[in-house]
Amino acid sequence: MIVKLRQFLLFFNILCIWLPIKGQQCSKIHFATTHVQVDGNLEEWTPDIRFADRGEPKYRNRALAGLCWDKENLYIAFEVRDARLCVNERGMDNPKLYFSDGVEMYIDTKHDSKGRLDLNDYQFLISIGNDMTVFKGDRAMQMNGDRVPKDYEASNLILPHDVICSGTINEAGDVDKGYTIEIAIPWNSIGLVPLEGTKLKLDLCINDVDTISQIRFWPDSLHPSSLNYYNLDGEGDFGFPQKWRSFELEGSEGFSFSLSRFLHTLPMGFWIGMTLLVAGLLFFVYYQYTKILFYRNFPAKKSITESIKAVEANATEMVDATFLATVRNHVHADKEISVAELAKSMNRSVRQLQRDFKDATTLTPHQLITTIKLEEAAILLMESELTAAEVALRCGFSEPSYFGSVFKKYFGVSPLEYRRLKRRQDASGAAI
Repeated sequence: MIVKLRQFLLFFNILCIWLPIKGQQCSKIHFATTHVQVDGNLEEWTPDIRFADRGEPKYRNRALAGLCWDKENLYIAFEVRDARLCVNERGMDNPKLYFSDGVEMYIDTKHDSKGRLDLNDYQFLISIGNDMTVFKGDRAMQMNGDRVPKDYEASNLILPHDVICSGTINEAGDVDKGYTIEIAIPWNSIGLVPLEGTKLKLDLCINDVDTISQIRFWPDSLHPSSLNYYNLDGEGDFGFPQKWRSFELEGSEGFSFSLSRFLHTLPMGFWIGMTLLVAGLLFFVYYQYTKILFYRNFPAKKSITESIKAVEANATEMVDATFLATVRNHVHADKEISVAELAKSMNRSVRQLQRDFKDATTLTPHQLITTIKLEEAAILLMESELTAAEVALRCGFSEPSYFGSVFKKYFGVSPLEYRRLKRRQDASGAAI
């Protein structure tokens, strides 16, 4: 008997030690992995805090919540399934907002409150009508012995929040899906400097109202089943810090988050400018690529001359020697002409013109236009003292360096070397 009594006392002592330790365990609030946009849309969230359902009364709502933080804010998200959405109270700083569907959040910023609220405790009440009221612990009410010493003197706080309802409000004839709520509580508004390891107490609550009525005029003793209020532990009586859960801030700002936050602070004009810049760069790359491709496929003068002679010697019904003469009549070195404009002037479609060129010269229209300009450039080099850059501009080449590359690919020598060799050969009576 004595042995059993000793065993019981030992077990009791261990239990007395274990329970307080267990009660002091903190849940973690992780540092945000990405920028949180407070818009009521929970795409960036994965709410994982469940509200207990003790079965009495049988709550029809099912709710999840999520918490995260960064250097500026504590973020809280709610996802609530509610078949009937009701709003009985409207207006900011309305202390009776809990007579509408919505949520409540209690925060003990110093993690030191006992049985009643003190000056470091806050209550945030948000209805699905997107109205909000902020309460704070009140010293005078505390000294007067009020059961929940709080007042809504902190209504000057600016707290970003938003609500999205899936369904219709105050329509008894339909079945709604529920609502989501997001709120950002700035740390400086509650006098807290956020650091990893900082502890605070929180209670998250759901106000489930399933009736449309002037509830504020009901007697306090009336508690119908249409009014369901419950917190994380499934209890319906809030506002007592000793029942709130302990949480600890965990994590820190990483490079990816810093970059994400920086990008979200940039103005819209910056993004418009960047979009235009990227579009311009892409166009420039594409333009340069087409020029390089054109240069690689551009043939030498000898192969073109042989091809044209073969066509002129074997004229057909579709393509004959007059076709080339007609093209030359429409292309001038000092005037820009596109393939589409050339096709229109020759009463052909672009596709038909391309086929005719291929049959006549094995060249594309653009290649033949370029060869005509190069031939006229060669004449200018011989008959004038213009620089290669001036000749390029007169013959429709906007970039002298590109003109030099194509000229050399066609004639086999650079423009200035062509002039020097040609004039030397003419002087000696030889042909180039």
